[in-house]
Amino acid sequence: MQAGLFDIRGFPNGSPFRNRKDIMKPLLSMFCLLFGCGSFAFSQDDRLVVKKDPSDPKRMICELKYATFKVPEGWQPNRSDGKTQCILTKSSDKPGGSSPMIMIDVGKPSDPSAKVLAKSFAKMWSGEVLEKSFNVDGEEGFKIAIPPTEKKVQPTNAIFVIKDSRIFMLIGGAKSDEKLDKVLEQLATDWRWK
Repeated sequence: MQAGLFDIRGFPNGSPFRNRKDIMKPLLSMFCLLFGCGSFAFSQDDRLVVKKDPSDPKRMICELKYATFKVPEGWQPNRSDGKTQCILTKSSDKPGGSSPMIMIDVGKPSDPSAKVLAKSFAKMWSGEVLEKSFNVDGEEGFKIAIPPTEKKVQPTNAIFVIKDSRIFMLIGGAKSDEKLDKVLEQLATDWRWK
């Protein structure tokens, strides 16, 4: 390779792309859409650290400020631009679609009881809190079931748990009758507090 064939940005000298921002911006946007812009690989956000699971190469381990968890098989972690800590989408789905997803939110609870908060959330979405509580690494969690709708993506299942005066909400949503309760249970079973 001869010196001087490429400019400082890596474009070949004389390339029609070299000074064409009108061409490069749409191409960059298309690249981001095709390859998951907003996913953990493209973000500088330190709320979520993702590593390969050494015991199972098909899965990843996610580390949040307060906990770690294994990503359920067939799902992938994505960063959120908002306050959501992590969004999980199916590995086979294209970014930005209205496919099933799981959001992990953390916040200050308006009530010290996870069950009260779960009931309030369930009421808002015309759902119900299941009677039997669920163990999330030693803390009592409450499962919520919500009837799905074909009109829009909305919560269909959730698990609420309080730890160290914070509410942790694992919320599964879909635009179909696909229930995400088993995936949420797997996520909560693999959840470890720091």
